[in-house]
Amino acid sequence: MTARDEFNADLLALLDEGRSVPCAGRDEWTSDEPDERAHAAEECVSCPLLEVCADLATEERHKWGVWGGLDR
Repeated sequence: MTARDEFNADLLALLDEGRSVPCAGRDEWTSDEPDERAHAAEECVSCPLLEVCADLATEERHKWGVWGGLDR
């Protein structure tokens, strides 16, 4: 299973439970403003997908935005 597959499966399970992730529908995670991305990274700490999100970003070599609590 790829990191993308794991992330998608975990996200769907979370949504089925009526829960969400802090980044859903918000622009701070990809903002051009470093302060906004720093705030977004802080909000990631409480996300149940924190680790799988970080794994996804590493596997797919994301170089921009906040992924798994890190501003890349």
